[in-house]
Amino acid sequence: MITNLQLFATTAVIATMSAVVALVLGYPIGNWLAGLRRTRRVVTAVILLPFLLPAFLVGLAFRPMIGDLLDDSNFGILAIIAAHTFMNAGFIAVVTASSLIPKDQMEAAQLDGASRLQARLAIQLPQQLPALTAAGLLVALYSATSYGLVITLGQGAIRTLETEIVISALQATGPPKGGAIGPYANRNDNCVFCPV
Repeated sequence: MITNLQLFATTAVIATMSAVVALVLGYPIGNWLAGLRRTRRVVTAVILLPFLLPAFLVGLAFRPMIGDLLDDSNFGILAIIAAHTFMNAGFIAVVTASSLIPKDQMEAAQLDGASRLQARLAIQLPQQLPALTAAGLLVALYSATSYGLVITLGQGAIRTLETEIVISALQATGPPKGGAIGPYANRNDNCVFCPV
């Protein structure tokens, strides 16, 4: 029997690691994206596409690439984190690109003797921190509530708070009444902030 604390811990680990890895990968992509001129809109649309897809479809796309490795629940958690990162790194990149400071501030710091790294760490990053923190929290929340991805890649062996709520409701109400939960869970998977 799995406890509520274990469910919370699994959900928290998946959400936190997904947000951290998405931030680590999305930040340099965002810096690169900010430097583009002609193709910036097209590249932005392409890297945002996975963020807009339902988590269930991303899970279905990942399953053939991973194959039989999903039988191991530890690898299943890594696959879920990788799929979340694939979905959310583009969003982090766009937030990073839109929150960059003007080049004048960076050039002024370098004229005052700061190296490129010092200017980035002392001037640019502190000004980007609120936007990146908000984006990271949004990614963590989105990752904690991605029911379809956990069901698809976890194959029922990985249980989070959201999957356990659906399983408990199906067991308590039976298939006829519990079947009404399915469309609601899928709707929440596609749009976390949709009104009921």
